[in-house]
Amino acid sequence: MDTSMWNDNLPAYDGRRRSRLQRRWARGCVALGLVMALGIGVVPDVDAQSGSGRLYRYTDDQGRVEIANAVPADRAAGGYDVLDAATGQVVETVAPQLSQQQLAEKLARDGQAEACQRNIERVQALYGSVTDIDAAADQAQRALAGRISNLEASLALEQQRLEQQEQEAAQRERTGRAVTPDLQTDIERSRSQIGFIETEIAQRRQQQEASSKAFAADRSLFEGGECAVTPEGV
Repeated sequence: MDTSMWNDNLPAYDGRRRSRLQRRWARGCVALGLVMALGIGVVPDVDAQSGSGRLYRYTDDQGRVEIANAVPADRAAGGYDVLDAATGQVVETVAPQLSQQQLAEKLARDGQAEACQRNIERVQALYGSVTDIDAAADQAQRALAGRISNLEASLALEQQRLEQQEQEAAQRERTGRAVTPDLQTDIERSRSQIGFIETEIAQRRQQQEASSKAFAADRSLFEGGECAVTPEGV
């Protein structure tokens, strides 16, 4: 190592003190080389030497990893590591800021996780065993089936009534008589009632399917006791 600069820049110290300062200078240069080789890249500033210094490791716009005393404003959104300047160890990691799409996806995942956890708590509060869930599911299916049966009976009666009304109207037309306003009103009313009952039957059958799926989901949550983890993908 070249120490000739000492001949020009150092005061006229005695030989022993000059030698001691030269050795310190050499050790400092070696330490600097080790620091850069370890990836710290810069020498801590005055604050760092006092034990409170921080360095920041980030990626520049060329994809290169940089370490500096501050993160440029245009690179902070990409995330960075905070390093202890004295040791080079990571003391904090600041995650990259999310894009609008990534943020929306994260919020959706968080919402799903919260809803799942609430469902687990609800299932555990409602049921003491899988047998309780199966019994409740069976009861719900039987109730819906009973409702559908009653609606189907009403539908059959209304269809029979409509058939009689339409036969009467046809008989009047064959004999040259006009269909009375009351009969026409009855026919329209029966047709409307039939449509209403058929719609309600379809809705009850959809409820049967939905109920079956809901109790199956409750059973799965009760047995598993946890929510599936969705990969973040960001």
